[in-house]
Amino acid sequence: MAVIKLNYTKNRQKAKASLRYMVHRLGREAQRLTRTLFAESGEVDKRAGYELMDKAFRGSVFFRMIFTPDPAREDSASARTLCRRGGSPRAGRSLARKSKVTASP
Repeated sequence: MAVIKLNYTKNRQKAKASLRYMVHRLGREAQRLTRTLFAESGEVDKRAGYELMDKAFRGSVFFRMIFTPDPAREDSASARTLCRRGGSPRAGRSLARKSKVTASP
C-alpha cells in the first residue's frame, strides 16, 4: 500500500466536506458505498469524525491521506492497522513536522 497524496487544511468545513466525500464516494461500478472509518479505538462513524473536528483546537491542521492498495495483494487487516496509526495524534505531529506545518497536541 502506498500513499499517493497527502494534503492538509485548517478549514473545518473543507475537512468535513472531504470526510463526507471519502465516506460516500461512488464505487468502481458507480454504486453508492458507505466506507468504514477507523480511529485508534477501532471502527467509527462519520459523526465521530465530525465531533473530533469540532473539538479540535482553533488553528488545528486536518490532514487527508489517500492510499492506493494493490488489488491483487490487498490486505484489509494491515490497511486497518495503517489507518489507525495514521489517525493518531503522534502520527499527526510527525506528519506536521515533515510538512512544516504546526499541529495541535
